[in-house]
Amino acid sequence: VKVVLVNPKDRVQWVNAYTIDPRRYAEAAKGAPAVRSALDAIAQGDLAGARRELNAEKARGTRTPAVYGLLADMDLVAGETARALATLGEGLAANPRDPELLGQLATTQLVADKADEARKTVAQPRSAETAGILVAEGEVARRDGDIPKTFTAFTRATTAAPADDRGWFALGRAQNEREDTTPA
Repeated sequence: VKVVLVNPKDRVQWVNAYTIDPRRYAEAAKGAPAVRSALDAIAQGDLAGARRELNAEKARGTRTPAVYGLLADMDLVAGETARALATLGEGLAANPRDPELLGQLATTQLVADKADEARKTVAQPRSAETAGILVAEGEVARRDGDIPKTFTAFTRATTAAPADDRGWFALGRAQNEREDTTPA
């Protein structure tokens, strides 16, 4: 009798349903023409043009976190998780305490099945509490099965940024998973 052990993850066809949310970059687009141009190109379906615009801005030495975040989002849409991780690393080298980049990095690390790294990322010091980092903190706790910490982080996200739908969506999804559909 021959026993063959396989890792099912290596045999499953994963489908990427990630999309770029332009609302996340609306504020940055007001002060960064490259981000504004890239968002316009994305709206027209020109991802290559958006990438050229953002890479040119990055080559000029920008420190604008949204440039790195938007490039990483495009990498994820293209299924290039390793490149997204590298891009976010570059962005954090220029902006080490940026909460949105930290949140995006932790979320991308979870997508890449690097939960230990994501745990370390959400524990890093940050300049503010934003929906992005708090939702990522909740997703790490959710992945670890820590329900109280999950709900605490998602609730904090709704309090820190009540107009940001990411915290509300995460909290509603978690409540729905617990079959607590009334508050969801």
